[in-house]
Order: sequence, then C-alpha cells, then structure tokens
Amino acid sequence: MPAQRLTNRPVRLDRFDAVAEDSQSVVNFVCHVGLALEAHEAICRGEQVAVVHMKPPYQKPGWMAADSVGSAALTVDEANQIELYLDQIESEYDAAARRPDWRQQYVVHPHVKPWCSKDGTPLWLRFSCAGLVIESYREAGIDLVSEERLPSVYPKALDEAYPELAPVREVSSRRREYLGIPGEGPWPVVLAGYVLHALKRTSEEIRHAPYVPSHDDATFP
Repeated sequence: MPAQRLTNRPVRLDRFDAVAEDSQSVVNFVCHVGLALEAHEAICRGEQVAVVHMKPPYQKPGWMAADSVGSAALTVDEANQIELYLDQIESEYDAAARRPDWRQQYVVHPHVKPWCSKDGTPLWLRFSCAGLVIESYREAGIDLVSEERLPSVYPKALDEAYPELAPVREVSSRRREYLGIPGEGPWPVVLAGYVLHALKRTSEEIRHAPYVPSHDDATFP
C-alpha cells in the first residue's frame, strides 16, 4: 500500500508501517511520524494507533492519531530486523547509569546523532521522529530518504514540525546549537513529511533508491 492520507474508509495497517500525524494549524503539514507496533485489519483517519516513536522521549509503546500511513510492504525478515534495532535502542537507554531524559534522546539535525561519554565513546543514539523511522528502515536494508540534497528549512516550517520548540527563533542559542539548528537558518532538516513521500512509491522503487525530497514535501500529499 503506497502512502496515503486516511479517510473514513478503512485501510489495512501492517507492523512497522509508518503512521503520521498532521499539524493542528497548517493543512496537511506532517508534524510527526512513528512506526505501527502491530497490524490492524482496518483503521480510519484520526484513530489512535499504538506506535514506537520519538515523541520525545522514545516510547514503545506510545500512541498517535493516524492522519496518514505508508508501507514498504516489509517482509517478515525486514520487520524482524526493525524489531531487533528498536530493542537495541531501548537497551542502550536502559544501560545508561541514569536513563536519558527526552532532551538527551532528541535531536533535530542531523536526524540521528550519538550521545558520547567524555572520552568519546558512543553510549546511545539521539533521534528526531523522522530519524527514528529512517534509521529503523535502514537497519532492514531500506534507505528511505536521501540526505545529499535536502531542502533548506526555515524557522516558520520548524515551528510546525517541532511545536514543542516553537517559536524556534526564541529558543536559546545554546539550546539550538545542541539540537543542531544553530544561527538564524535555514537548515537541511529531515521533515516527517519526507518519510511519507518516500513511501508513496512501489515497494520496488522504495528499495531501489532513496527518495530525494523537495520543498513541497513538508506537506502530504
């Protein structure tokens, strides 16, 4: 099932399909994405779905209102690889002397970045919501989104993508530096909408090459 916006007409959802939620203020702007924890024979728009996602913090399970969904038609082996990767993330957080709080689990740019000890040893990974999905699929051998030519994202778009940080321009410079969005922008941020556009292709196309996003792909469709 290529990515699609949900309606009142039920559609099937498979384990680790992408589940996306819209902004409350901008029509069709995708502000959050996660992975379905289990299959559903039929879901409709707005239905609450159990997911694993970087809320933040990392939640397994968490819950999302499904506005759009997308599938790569994962094989059993691919889904199992994703499951193992998610378990590894959880175990790294649990292995810390003190479980990382949401600020230590979260990053905006790049979409994944290690948290290191003082001697440089990686201890766990930080993610954006899109980053968690992208890296989970990458672990299964599926490269969803190209990072080579990412569109520039301006503060106004980040306010919609990261409502917990809005308005981005008023976040302290130190905090923005930590999140990977220093200065006044724009920044090459991977937005949640890119994941859906990457999945709005055939399963063969998805596995053949990563999707190259454009400026319009913050919204879906």
